[in-house]
Amino acid sequence: MDIQTVLADLKLSGKVVPIAGGDVNQTYRIDAQQQSYFLKIHPGVGKEFFEAETDGLK
Repeated sequence: MDIQTVLADLKLSGKVVPIAGGDVNQTYRIDAQQQSYFLKIHPGVGKEFFEAETDGLK
């Protein structure tokens, strides 16, 4: 899944700025009209990947 598909699924638009530094994920800052977002994508994995990461961080 590419960044534009993800943004469309989230009904989000704005300036997309790639953020470097991760080993596994693709990361971006999305500058929308009234706020900014941090978006993390790992192509080819389901939401369970990030749910497990969230649990691990807790």
